[in-house]
Amino acid sequence: MPKDDAPTDDGASEQLRREQRDERWRKLAARSRLKKRLLLFVGIPVALWAVWTQVLYPTYTARYELTIEVETPDGIKTGSSVIEARYGWEPTLFGLISGVRNSVRGEAVFVDLGPGKNIVVTFRGQVGEWNAQHLPSLVYDIPRYHRIKTRTGIWEAHNMGLREVPVENLPLTVTFPDTTNPFSAVKLYPSDISAFFGNGYNVSRATIQMTNRKLTHRIEAELPWLKGLSGGYLSGKRINDGSLLGLSVGDFKAGT
Repeated sequence: MPKDDAPTDDGASEQLRREQRDERWRKLAARSRLKKRLLLFVGIPVALWAVWTQVLYPTYTARYELTIEVETPDGIKTGSSVIEARYGWEPTLFGLISGVRNSVRGEAVFVDLGPGKNIVVTFRGQVGEWNAQHLPSLVYDIPRYHRIKTRTGIWEAHNMGLREVPVENLPLTVTFPDTTNPFSAVKLYPSDISAFFGNGYNVSRATIQMTNRKLTHRIEAELPWLKGLSGGYLSGKRINDGSLLGLSVGDFKAGT
């Protein structure tokens, strides 16, 4: 009669399992400590950098609504857009020199004047440096490059209400006889749009008002080719060769 197999050593097996379990715990604990050290090593400098840049290199936001009124033979036509101008600074060369960081978000003002007629007030500057990003400075006299006066100037502008924008100081204004074709762009002079459209057409008023409303999202419905350009120039190129007034998608829509 064969002998039964020898009994296993349950005590030794249990000891082995405990040692294996303890080893796994030690490895997990070591990984956890390593992750915490990495987070501290990376996170603290990033947090300090964020605090430092916000305190020493802040960004201030001036959100405003630009409204354009145009006289036409069929009456007053109006278009508006909520635009956000940003004034900021950023450290360069390891913080030894401060650079200016300005930008604009939102979209251009499109005014439908009737069948086949329109005007578009872009972000691009036309007279001097008064582009869409600088309009609040022009109208409300907000200092653009001062860490304290820029902020207080924006606060004060919110209490000043509606203000007129000199028509001659509007950003570059164009028209698209064919809104489906970017190559149809024609430059206009806001103070004399009748030179293109004929008698009875006149930009009668332009106003600006600080606001907390959301940015508008309708320009692509009026100019459907904006999506297809994918951030390029109206000329269809990736570089500005001066054609089509050097306009790009960013002159009609940015940051939205």
